[in-house]
Amino acid sequence: MIIKPTINIIGQEITIKMRKNLIVKDVDEKTGKEITEQCYGVFLSDSNTIYIDASLKGTKREETFMHELIEAVLSILEIKLQHIIISRLSTTIYGLLKSNKFIKPFDFSNIPIEEDTGPV
Repeated sequence: MIIKPTINIIGQEITIKMRKNLIVKDVDEKTGKEITEQCYGVFLSDSNTIYIDASLKGTKREETFMHELIEAVLSILEIKLQHIIISRLSTTIYGLLKSNKFIKPFDFSNIPIEEDTGPV
């Protein structure tokens, strides 16, 4: 399955980007302080962008993409779930689709790789 640089989710245009050394700004829930952390992927609702770490390959890249797609859908629908539930859901859906051959391997060759320019 060819992954395009932009996709449509429930009428929202979502941009897909690959980034070397994906570092994400976040807020620590306990302290309220801004932190940065390295991530496999992230969906940024303010820009409708999914970032995937360019170093990921094969199944890990595909699972991460599926996870971020689910994050995007939930955000658009304004549904809040614990991250562990989203992770289990995305892994299970990806495994179901893959093992039953409902999907072909994801082809990210149309997504250019951005250099690390700091946290997203």
